[in-house]
Parts: sequence; structure tokens; C-alpha cells
Amino acid sequence: MFTIVASNKDTKEDIINEIIKIENEVYEESMRGDYKSIKARFYKYPEMFFLAYIENKIVGYFCFFPISQKLYEDIVCKKEFRDSDIIPEDIVPFEETSHIYALSIAILKNYQNLGIGKALMDNFENFIGNKKLEGYDIEDIIATVVSKDGEKCAIKNGFELCHDVWDEKGYKIYIKRIPKLQ
Repeated sequence: MFTIVASNKDTKEDIINEIIKIENEVYEESMRGDYKSIKARFYKYPEMFFLAYIENKIVGYFCFFPISQKLYEDIVCKKEFRDSDIIPEDIVPFEETSHIYALSIAILKNYQNLGIGKALMDNFENFIGNKKLEGYDIEDIIATVVSKDGEKCAIKNGFELCHDVWDEKGYKIYIKRIPKLQ
């Protein structure tokens, strides 16, 4: 059985090493984040992870953050995917944006197909729903997809293709529009 935990200001920096281990197994080298950039973003927005644990071991994660209009335009309009180039200034408070960037979801191979990905996404969806109920104007969630599994996950969770730059750049950009509350 697994447990999903949201990171927060009390989460220890040690999780970054665990995140990197998962990325090393799941992603191609060119698509992995580096310790320095992940740490800088974590200190700016420590709530950026939902972590999947089995017996006190992190076996998967989902990473997201609210982003600046500039980063949103770079990704959606200019079709630029940047992981390690995303700086803390690109992450803004929910009060200052209507865009969320779902940067990555990854699960160690031995723990895939156990429902962990769905649980991570469900927790994220609940989080976004609660932010909407609190009055935050979240219009959309964007995601860059770097694998066929990632693409399946995006489509399964209601994302639609925004830009296909797979042949040129090795990724696709997906978007999920969030309806306004009535």
C-alpha cells in the first residue's frame, strides 16, 4: 500500500536527492532536472510536490507550481520547454497568476501500474479544486510531455494537445482548461 503526501515548508531538502534518483530511472538524461535548479524552486515553493511513499521510501512524485505570465508565454506561445532553466522568479504566488505548470510525474519502474499515478493526479486535482474554492482564478494547467507514458497520463487526465514539437524538440505541450466556478 502507498501513501500520498503533499510537500510543504516543513519538508526536508533531502527529498530532492530522492526525486533525482527517480528522474534518473525514468527520464532520458536531457529531460532530467538538476539538483541546483530543483532546490532553488523548492525553496521558492516548497508545496511543489505530491510524494508517493511505500514503507518510508519515495517511489514517485508529481511536481507543479504556479507560474509567471512570461514563463506561460514561453511555453505556450514560443513552444519552449525548460526544466533546469526555470528559475525561482518564474514561480509566483497564486494571487498573481491563473496558470499552473505541471512539470513532471514520475514513478519508479518497479512501482508502476499500482495506481500511484492516478492517486498523485487525484491529489493534485483536489488541490486545484480547493484553490478555486478559495477564490484563486486558475484558468489552465500546462504540461510538457517527454514520453509516451506521459502523453497517456496527460490525455487520461483531461489534457489536450496544444503543440506537437516531438520531431523537432522531443516533447509535446498539453493544456487543460479549468472551468470557472458557478
